[in-house]
Amino acid sequence: MNDGNQVTKISVMDADTLNVEVVEIVLCFTQSESLFTAFDVTKRIRFKNPTMKVPHYGVKEMVLELFNSDFSDEYDRECIDLTVGQKAFVYYPQGGSASSYALAVQTAPDNSSGTDGNTDSDLTVEKRLNVSRFYLDKMNLTAGKLVNVTMDNNIMSLTATTDPSGKTLVVNSDGRLRINKKMLTEQFGYLPTKFDIQYSPDNLAIEITPK
Repeated sequence: MNDGNQVTKISVMDADTLNVEVVEIVLCFTQSESLFTAFDVTKRIRFKNPTMKVPHYGVKEMVLELFNSDFSDEYDRECIDLTVGQKAFVYYPQGGSASSYALAVQTAPDNSSGTDGNTDSDLTVEKRLNVSRFYLDKMNLTAGKLVNVTMDNNIMSLTATTDPSGKTLVVNSDGRLRINKKMLTEQFGYLPTKFDIQYSPDNLAIEITPK
């Protein structure tokens, strides 16, 4: 692209750098138990590296290799029809459903995002806590954004971040945030079933406390 005397060169991302990026993003997705496709990974890498050419076929092969070697014990994959008129392999947590993916063609009602059927519980059937878009929108936390997780006085605080090195979650492709059983137990020391969720404008944070 030529802008006056400025020329921006687009170069192809080398395999080693691409592998580092893929591992980092897949880890973010799996740690937050998000549903994703290889193209979701490609899009995030391209967003982070706008001056680099990121080949999707390379990303797709690396994601599959990671699945087979690192996270197939916790995730499944299924090829499904998408609303954009294409098919794609969706990676999803075991016990879940590929049809919960935001772009999946729905052939039957999907209750996987509901509670576990117990009115005394705010958790889903997979023992996750869903943080709705009502709260995330207040912080402009859209799909793919990183969320930092901290604890103070038994209050879990969720804040926006661009640093993946800490304890982070990723906003899912459907615009919600899912906090899995493992993280809830690690942070609170046990698995609560009822929660109070509030947005704190003073702290620019979503604050979650057990009831």
